[in-house]
Amino acid sequence: MKNEILYKKFKTLLESKWPAVSSCWKQIRDSFEIEEYIKNDILLREGERDDRVFFIVTGGVRHYCIDIDGKEQTTDFCVEGEFSGTFNFEMSNIPLSEQWIAVFEKSIIATAEKQKITGLLTSDTVLMQIFNDIIASYYKVKLIREKYLLMSDLDSRYSCFEANHSSLVNRVPFYQIASFLGMTPETLSRIRTRSGCRY
Repeated sequence: MKNEILYKKFKTLLESKWPAVSSCWKQIRDSFEIEEYIKNDILLREGERDDRVFFIVTGGVRHYCIDIDGKEQTTDFCVEGEFSGTFNFEMSNIPLSEQWIAVFEKSIIATAEKQKITGLLTSDTVLMQIFNDIIASYYKVKLIREKYLLMSDLDSRYSCFEANHSSLVNRVPFYQIASFLGMTPETLSRIRTRSGCRY
C-alpha cells in the first residue's frame, strides 16, 4: 500500500508537467522503481556505470565532483519534478560516471535503467515527445546557469541563483551553494550580508 502511494505521487507530478503521461502510465510505472532516501544517501559514485536515470518526486539531490585535493565542487542541484543524471543513452558503450549524485534531504526518488527508457522511447511516440521536451528544458537551464556563472560578477551570480533556485536557499548548506556559484563561502557570506539577507 505504501509503495502504491509513492507511485501515485510520482504519477501526479509527472502528469502536472506532462499531461500526455496518462496515456502511457503503465509502461512508465513498470520501468521505474520508487524508493525513499535520507540525507547523504549516495545514488551514484564517480567511476560507477552511468546506466540509470532518476526522477525526484520529493526532496532533492546534488551533483558534484571531487578534485585531486579532495575538495567537492558542486555542479548541479535537482529538486522535485526534475530528472537527475546524465542524458547519455548510448547503451552499446555505457560510460563510467564522472560525478557523484547525493541526496541532500529526505527524498522520494524514482529510478529507471536507461536501457528500459530507451526501449520505451523507441516504441512510443508520446514518450519520445515528452523526452524531447525534457532535454530541451534541461539545456535551457544549463544555458542559464552558464550565462550567470561565466558572464556575471559575483553579486549577480547570487542574485540570479536566488531568482532561479529560491527554494534551495534554505535547504542546502551555503558552502555547497558557494561551490555551485564558483566562489568561496566567505565571499558568499559577504554578498548575502550586503544584500540584506536575514536567513
